[in-house]
Amino acid sequence: MTSARSWGGSGGFALADLLRRPQFRPAQIQWGSIAGTGWRASKLVSLLLLSLAGLLIYGTESSPAYYVYADTVQFDQLGYLSPEEIYTRAGLEGLSVFWVEPDQVQAKIESHPYVAQAEVSVRLPARVRIAVEEVSPVALWVTDGGELWLMDDGRALGSRMATHPELVRIIDGPQEARRRMANGSAGSGTQIEQDLLQSALTLSHYVPGLTTFRYAMGPGLYFTLPASQTLVYWGDGQSTDAKLATLLSILRTLESENQSVQRIDVRFPNKPYYK
Repeated sequence: MTSARSWGGSGGFALADLLRRPQFRPAQIQWGSIAGTGWRASKLVSLLLLSLAGLLIYGTESSPAYYVYADTVQFDQLGYLSPEEIYTRAGLEGLSVFWVEPDQVQAKIESHPYVAQAEVSVRLPARVRIAVEEVSPVALWVTDGGELWLMDDGRALGSRMATHPELVRIIDGPQEARRRMANGSAGSGTQIEQDLLQSALTLSHYVPGLTTFRYAMGPGLYFTLPASQTLVYWGDGQSTDAKLATLLSILRTLESENQSVQRIDVRFPNKPYYK
């Protein structure tokens, strides 16, 4: 027979102790603490300013005055390129002025093959200014398909306007002077051998009046000396300095001896030939 557990025994609770324990009473709600410090004037002003800022943002985002269109873009320094083609390349049509990033727009414009450099600036409400420096050819590549502009790195672009009549011209109908791949095959795309182009530019600088060159697979680059009938075989674009030194030495010798020749061959500068 088990005895009844004593509430007052060791480890237990006496009824009197239980009654003396603190009783939970719901906390009195302090409505003033929830409402903060009340509706002070400073809070009203802050709320008003916040509302006005929201209205301003909404107004500028929704107003057509802050969106870029063709008539809000100013173009500077354009020559042969049209505003329409630069505007299309820039990707600005219908774009909020707040989303226009000048650096990105500049990069898009400079990806145009006829653009050397661009500068983009933006001001409110939706004015964009674009200044463009167009590429200029250093020489012309006269092919069966027409004249091509040559850049200093050998890139060839379609002619966009008339050029100076004294610009260096490389006549090469079938474009045999195309840049070659490592295996010797003609490269894809339109690009002349850069070394060949630089040879022509160097020669035009040191030989007064020399602007016209021809190219063929056999003799390579060749030309007729100005005010003479002397044909010069230059070859490829390698060893330009050595070939030039050899050619100028031969010309000085011929001048000092008052001689004229029909042909000069400096394709192999260590073994020049003239007759």
